[in-house]
Amino acid sequence: MNNTNSKYTQCPNNFIYMLDGDCLKLFLILNQKESYWRNKGMLDNGYFSLTINEISDNLMLKNKDDVRCVIESLYRNNLIDVICCMVKGRNTPNKFKINWSKVEDYNKLSLHDIIEFKHRIVKLERGTKTTYDKKIQDVVQDVVQDVVQDVVQNVSTTIESIDSIESINNNTTILKDKNNIKNEIDNIFDIKTYFEKYSIPNNMELFADNLKSKAISFLGKYNFNSELMVYGEEYISDKMKYLTEFIDKFTILERERNI
Repeated sequence: MNNTNSKYTQCPNNFIYMLDGDCLKLFLILNQKESYWRNKGMLDNGYFSLTINEISDNLMLKNKDDVRCVIESLYRNNLIDVICCMVKGRNTPNKFKINWSKVEDYNKLSLHDIIEFKHRIVKLERGTKTTYDKKIQDVVQDVVQDVVQDVVQNVSTTIESIDSIESINNNTTILKDKNNIKNEIDNIFDIKTYFEKYSIPNNMELFADNLKSKAISFLGKYNFNSELMVYGEEYISDKMKYLTEFIDKFTILERERNI
């Protein structure tokens, strides 16, 4: 037994009496996962990845609502922090962090107090509203915001350079039409507003193609001259360039989360 410590997961003594079976098992699983990723030097500000499907399998709970109720119990009692990502329109937990200071606080309680005053942490009843999923994963929001800003900044720079060349002709009618085209395409590619209003689409490539088709359809609705058509097509191309860059970054982020 003395030579097999690495194969065991430590547990605060009082948790054996305080947590019910499901909550204790989840805590031990999270404890082991954290230790594993810490030893590999791969904790992200104390967080590590674990999908709800993995938790469901490990807890042997097929109903995801039951799994969420176990997670919620640990979360409400400040034992863990949870980061969610958007999956099929729902915030789903996939990153966890153990609050060891709170664990120590609970472990300081005497066994007499735990048993006598029923300091229990148990799985919540199915149907209980979860609170850990009220904020979408911050890192996703940061990437969305950064890339959207890149889209706006880079595309705006491109358009300004085109406009500065055309301003030599002093053709205010053409410039006005270009501004109309630019504004309409900007509205079509306003992905930040779309994400905030709805959710991040599951198929980002299809989402991008639909935006491109919508923008091209807009150009086809009006009898623009060849110069304006070229302007609009180039602007759409620039938008797609930076949207593709966003998709690439987002895909990498998703892949890292699922490792």
